[in-house]
Amino acid sequence: MNKPLHLPKTPDVETGHFYAYGYTEKLSYLDPEKVDISDKHVARGLANNCRWGGQGQRFLSVAQHSILVVLLCPDDLRKEALLHDGHEAYLPDVPTPLKPILGEPWKKIEERWAREFIIHYGLDRDKLGRIKAYDMEAAEIEYEALFLGKPDRFNEVFIRYNLTAGFWSSITAYHQFKRFMTFL
Repeated sequence: MNKPLHLPKTPDVETGHFYAYGYTEKLSYLDPEKVDISDKHVARGLANNCRWGGQGQRFLSVAQHSILVVLLCPDDLRKEALLHDGHEAYLPDVPTPLKPILGEPWKKIEERWAREFIIHYGLDRDKLGRIKAYDMEAAEIEYEALFLGKPDRFNEVFIRYNLTAGFWSSITAYHQFKRFMTFL
C-alpha cells in the first residue's frame, strides 16, 4: 500500500509563509529577509520561471533572459544584469500589463524582494538603473523570437558567446545560470 502524500500546509495568509520542503524550509512572501537566499535556489527558481506569462510559442526562462541581458550589456554591469530579476526566483514573473492591476500590494512585495537581493548580493542601485535599456533590448529580441517567429537576433547573441542557440530547457538554463554566477 502506498504511503499517503503529505503536501505542504496551505499558505498562511496573515504571515505570507509558504512551506516548500526540499526547496527551502520556509518561504515568506511578506518577509524576504527571513528567507535563506542561495545561488542554487535562485538558479532553480529562475530556470523554472517562464517569461511572458508563459504565452510565447516556446518556453523561455527568466534565467535565460537574465543571461541574455548579461550578454548585451557592458562588462561593468554584468553582475547587476544577471541578478536584475533575481527576486523572481521566489516570486512569479508577472507580465508588465498585469502589475498595475495587482496594484500597491504586489508592488510592495516585489520591492521588498528586490531590496533583499540588493543587500544579499551587494548590487549597485545605479548600475541596476542602467540595466533597464539592456533589459528592454532583450525583451524586443525575445518578442521577435517568441511571437513573430524570427529567432535570428536571439540566436546570434548566444552564438557570439559560444553558447547554445535557441530556447533552453529549464535544466540547461539552471546549469548555465549557475555557471554565470561563478563569474561574479
